[in-house]
Amino acid sequence: MTGLHSSGGTGGIPDTSSLLSRLVSRFEVGGSSARLAPMEGLRGLAVSLVFLVHYDGLFARGLVPGSNSRAISAFLGMLGNWGVELFFLLSGFLIYGYLIRKAVPAGEFLARRVQRIYPTFLLVFGAHLAVALLFTRHQHLPAGLGAVLRYVVENLLLLPGVFPIHPLVTVTWSLSYEVFFYLTIPLLIGAFRLRSRTRRWRILFFASLLAVYWGFALFGAAFHLRLSMFVAGILLYETIHGGAGELRLKAAGEYLAIAGLCAGLVIATLLHGNASPVQTLSEPYDFRKLTPTAILWVSMYLFCLYCFGRKGPSARVFAWRPLRLFGNMSYSYFLLHASVLHLLLPLWVRLAPDATLYWLFLPIAWLLTALGSAALFLMVERPLSLEIRTPREFADLLTRWVRTGCKFVCSSGATNLNVAGDALASRLDPR
Repeated sequence: MTGLHSSGGTGGIPDTSSLLSRLVSRFEVGGSSARLAPMEGLRGLAVSLVFLVHYDGLFARGLVPGSNSRAISAFLGMLGNWGVELFFLLSGFLIYGYLIRKAVPAGEFLARRVQRIYPTFLLVFGAHLAVALLFTRHQHLPAGLGAVLRYVVENLLLLPGVFPIHPLVTVTWSLSYEVFFYLTIPLLIGAFRLRSRTRRWRILFFASLLAVYWGFALFGAAFHLRLSMFVAGILLYETIHGGAGELRLKAAGEYLAIAGLCAGLVIATLLHGNASPVQTLSEPYDFRKLTPTAILWVSMYLFCLYCFGRKGPSARVFAWRPLRLFGNMSYSYFLLHASVLHLLLPLWVRLAPDATLYWLFLPIAWLLTALGSAALFLMVERPLSLEIRTPREFADLLTRWVRTGCKFVCSSGATNLNVAGDALASRLDPR
């Protein structure tokens, strides 16, 4: 059987099935047998929810106000915000599990996190900054050179989100939450010697932290309630690795968990209304916003418990390979999809869209954003963040990139360079 696809094909014709198989395999990440395949699929679900937020925000403007299509789109756009909650839960599960299993030097852990986040982020951020400087007359930048430099540094440090700073790349506010978690969880594990504690002790510890945090929220004294989703992931890890088999998870419970997740997403959306879920230090949470957070916390925790702890329909659905592969490139998709949607917007306006076209265009827009993100994943995220493990490997790759770039510049000719230089100069000329 394997010999059927091992050759180059008949008469020198490339074996397209082999080429496709090799391309698809590039979207597989990790080789650990301990990895949870459904988690990869859940990332795909999470980032698809986030897609709905920006599709509604950009393309629903032409829908008739008060129409059914406008109301449904607005509801889906609000519901899509909860994809970030799911991301935080999965991140809490994964990062906490990695750190609690064995002692990892803080420098090594943080260096790996920097490598995981920054290569793809820097490319997307650099593109946004170039557009802001050259094509939008600095509309998205503060006035003054000093203010611009400070704003760039703030974005590079991933401060927008946790702090009241508007991010240049809209979606990157959530990265500040991730960074906050990366910095605090090693400190908690070390300060309270959590690796040497019993599983029950650790569960009680994090449950107590959550109770105190939510207690402050009842009086409007807590901010960034979304951070509590990391605790959901932590407690989920302790539950699963404490022996999901001991819990005797049953099919009936799984179906209830599925129904609970669906109901939780809908109810949280209805309760949250049109309020922005992004909160800053200068905008404390209203205690009423604790309710949707708590509903999502419980419903997502229970669903993921069955999805990870039982080989039932949920695990099979989210272990479906196309969904897993999409989930594996979810970080690239998360960073790029809104930019692709902005590029599609002028075309959308020319189409003079109506409600029917709005819904027909949705899967097309999703596919185009997925294709662009796949290219970003294959060219940047995978080689720089997933395959490279040592500084030497990074230096070798950078050298190859520089050589390739030099060859391209030389082959393009001096004429093209002069034309590009003149165009850039005309953009920068204040006249």
